[in-house]
Amino acid sequence: MGFYNTLYNLAIALGPFLSATFTPKYYLELNFFFILILLFFALLSYFDKNFIELKEKDIEKKTFKTPRVLSVIDIFRNNPLFFILSFTTCLNMVTIIHLLVFWGETYSLNTESSKILQSIFSLGGACLAIPLSYLANKTDIIKIYAFCLLLLVVCFAVLSFNKIFSIYDYIALFIIGGCITATFSMTMSFIGQYMRAQLSKATAGLSFMRISLSILSTYLAGEIIDTLGATSLNFIMSIINALMLILLLKAANKKILLNKSDRKKKTQQTIF
Repeated sequence: MGFYNTLYNLAIALGPFLSATFTPKYYLELNFFFILILLFFALLSYFDKNFIELKEKDIEKKTFKTPRVLSVIDIFRNNPLFFILSFTTCLNMVTIIHLLVFWGETYSLNTESSKILQSIFSLGGACLAIPLSYLANKTDIIKIYAFCLLLLVVCFAVLSFNKIFSIYDYIALFIIGGCITATFSMTMSFIGQYMRAQLSKATAGLSFMRISLSILSTYLAGEIIDTLGATSLNFIMSIINALMLILLLKAANKKILLNKSDRKKKTQQTIF
């Protein structure tokens, strides 16, 4: 997941920079180049010998059942740790990625400079996703996730103090991009390691959380930017991440205590 997110964010980082640099001068050439790329992949898929052939299968008819729909929500209620990871990851992703280009007015940036913010954010995700994900796999997902939240608290606070972008703000945005991308990879790894028995429900729950917050938090964050400015939004995001960090540590401690009690019960049963 870390490698995938690195390539994904590297493409997003280069996109705004290249478009802002070359589109005004080479508009027709770029359009022709994109058409050639589309034709290349179209021909490749047409002449590919290993093209997957669809086979007709008997599809079992399933009736609509309310418990089946509510099971996606129940997975959050039964696993508070997964709820905290999903909520925090999706909230940071949709709030920053969708509205980053609208920070320019608050920080006295023009349209072209605002596009560079997206590149710096995505470049941070491309550079830091693999190291942080590697540490999470080698040590503990929750510990590295908590460390990323701590960095987000500090970096969002840095962005809330200044109304003109300095070198420290660019560094903070770079770290924010890396931490948000890494937390998404860690959430997916958490599903794969600890929720294999409910893999489809957990994945559906994460998608449900992301879509819901894309509608709600994007609207609220947009209102905050219009009325109070992007600095106020970053200050609120710093507080939210601090609260989620506290809840994460509490939920993780409860999980550890439950695991220890289960181990004691098993040892007692084996002894007696």
